[in-house]
Amino acid sequence: MNFAFPPLSPAVRVLLSVLFGSFVAQTVLGAAGVPLFDWLGLHAAWSPALAWQWCTYPLVERPGPGGVVDRALDLMLLYFWLAGFEARFGARNTLLLAALAVTAGAACVLLVGFALPSVSHPFAGASPIAWAGLAALAVTTRGRPMQWLFLPQMNAWGLALVFLLVLSLQCTWAGTATPLAGALGGFAAGVAYTRWLTRPRPPAQHGPYRRRPGHLKLVPEPPRAGSDGGWLN
Repeated sequence: MNFAFPPLSPAVRVLLSVLFGSFVAQTVLGAAGVPLFDWLGLHAAWSPALAWQWCTYPLVERPGPGGVVDRALDLMLLYFWLAGFEARFGARNTLLLAALAVTAGAACVLLVGFALPSVSHPFAGASPIAWAGLAALAVTTRGRPMQWLFLPQMNAWGLALVFLLVLSLQCTWAGTATPLAGALGGFAAGVAYTRWLTRPRPPAQHGPYRRRPGHLKLVPEPPRAGSDGGWLN
């Protein structure tokens, strides 16, 4: 199977527009001194007072030169993985997959922050959505090898393993586990939701109509005139 650029679908276009617009807004407002990352980024602490950060962290990136590369990579991978998903399962399921990935990524980051606070940093970015799209691709292609850009031929599960190994090395050098936790949460959400969508369903029953037993009984039709045993002589 050869890898090709999928057509830009409506739900993916909305996601790309929102994420790109929010990054531009962060850049402009950040230059004016507005700390959007501090307000919208996910702090790895279980605090109900910061509950909105559980769903707003994809809108921002960590401040720094690497934020541009991170956002560009997230947008590119989100387009590659989710456009094909939407073509098969529709816009509604695509948006639900993105929402589940964001929720699962936040849950894993918060869990790591609770268990390992020394290696937990604030988390931001749309990478859980991209990881959910890769997981959906791995489930739907069922292990078929694919030809990727600048990579040898392998299936989507193998590509996910390569990406996880690279991300693990990056987290080791950075001394934080939150990016890996967010990626695993998004990937798990993508696998679970896509398997639920592709679950085998029982065939519809289109057999002959059968009258349910009830208290009504058929009344015999009276004999016609002139027939044998008729009621007129």
